[in-house]
Amino acid sequence: MKNHITALLAAGILLLQSVPLSASAGLIEVAPGNMVFLDVQYPDGSSAEGVRVTLHNAAGTEIGGIVNDENFFVRNNSGIDGTELGDDRYCYDVPWSTFTPYVAPQTLHAIKTCRADWETGSYQITQNEPFFINGGIPYKIQLYSYDASQATALTVPANQFSIYVDPKWAKRKAVGHVTTPTFTYYFNRKNSPSLLESLSNIPIGEVSMFSAFHTDYDAYIGLEYGDCGGSVSSNSIEISNAATQYVLCRLPLQQLSSQFRQDGKYERDGLLYDLQQDTQYTSAMLTIQSGAVINVVIPDANGYVEFYVDKTTREYTLDFCYNYRDVPTGNGHSYGGSGFSDSGIAANLTEHFLEALQPPLDEIVLTQVPAGTYTLTYEDIPKGYAAPKTTTLTVTNSQKVQYLQLMLEEAPLLGDVNSDRLINATDAALLLKAASAIGSGNPSGLNTEQTTAADLDKNGTFNAVDAALILQYAAYIGSGGKWEIDYFLQQTLK
Repeated sequence: MKNHITALLAAGILLLQSVPLSASAGLIEVAPGNMVFLDVQYPDGSSAEGVRVTLHNAAGTEIGGIVNDENFFVRNNSGIDGTELGDDRYCYDVPWSTFTPYVAPQTLHAIKTCRADWETGSYQITQNEPFFINGGIPYKIQLYSYDASQATALTVPANQFSIYVDPKWAKRKAVGHVTTPTFTYYFNRKNSPSLLESLSNIPIGEVSMFSAFHTDYDAYIGLEYGDCGGSVSSNSIEISNAATQYVLCRLPLQQLSSQFRQDGKYERDGLLYDLQQDTQYTSAMLTIQSGAVINVVIPDANGYVEFYVDKTTREYTLDFCYNYRDVPTGNGHSYGGSGFSDSGIAANLTEHFLEALQPPLDEIVLTQVPAGTYTLTYEDIPKGYAAPKTTTLTVTNSQKVQYLQLMLEEAPLLGDVNSDRLINATDAALLLKAASAIGSGNPSGLNTEQTTAADLDKNGTFNAVDAALILQYAAYIGSGGKWEIDYFLQQTLK
């Protein structure tokens, strides 16, 4: 055990705040359960690398273990995870059920995480898989949940879809005049005629409903502004044969897609695209689709957008279009445009902040070991040493680290009967005395290690023959011999 490891797992919790937390938000401490630190050491306290420690359960089944100072291994789906703590690596699975007590009565929806020492990134998981923590610390882990009883803000009837145009569109200028969003065209992949009622002159700040005749559409909304052409696609609108419900969501645009700046603007190739107002050279447009609702949105001055999102799934697809014209360059003027799509899960979600707790270790830890008593076996013991005397390990249900220090001992040295690590006439004399005691029906006076050391020819007993071998080896060393006792005996007993 390293000298600096002196305490059980300490919870160092950091409150990471990026947005205001609601009253129900909280800080959650997450650590793997049933953690066992196994370290095989030499008598001086340094780690004995390469020693293999294997765990067997009460039924005698091998379930896993460690190769000291290197890695861990698992057998038979025992539930054991391993943590390699060197180089600040800490890897373990957190069952999804771990989080549910913290968000009740809300509905746990998604987990995102990013490492503080990486560029911001995140990923989402489902309730069918564990949450895998991988990498160094600190982590910023955000747990999202939503109130399933949140009031429905919009219901789209069966076989209909809707278009919602943000009221801020009324303030947007393009080519010197206030625009009116106009639906340009809408087509069905099945090429059916008579698709919809008239879609022209969609009101600003309102939700417009339209009837659909099929369930597989591509929609193209055209708004009259700038030179972008106003064409942004919302693919595969989800028309349902039953009414669908939506909640009104207000979130930072940057949270929906990291491509946007914090203020909601988009910057690319030195150009800044402002959704609130066209610039002299650039135009841009944004739609957010969720279920059967297409939202035409503009961020406010703080970069927030407001849109309708499916109440059940909270899923959205964002489509962004931008265009530039007459941009001065070294060769004259440039023209062009492009766009991108992004998708994810969004709603008025509660954010719970967690930290992946790091035990104060720098070697190997087994985590999530099932509670029980295990038998330990050892392989690849370094030459000259005997396996640790510890042969059992009891694991209890806990989030604290259980430290198990496994000490190697110097193996008995053949011929060293008095255990002073020397082989000489003193050992021969002690051997003969012990043999004489046994011959008289008395105990030898030797312990197990000494008895093993006295049996140089390994015939199961010790006597004058073994004493003679000790004297021969002592004479060999006295004359300058360099062989170790094992090799000397191999040559002598041929």
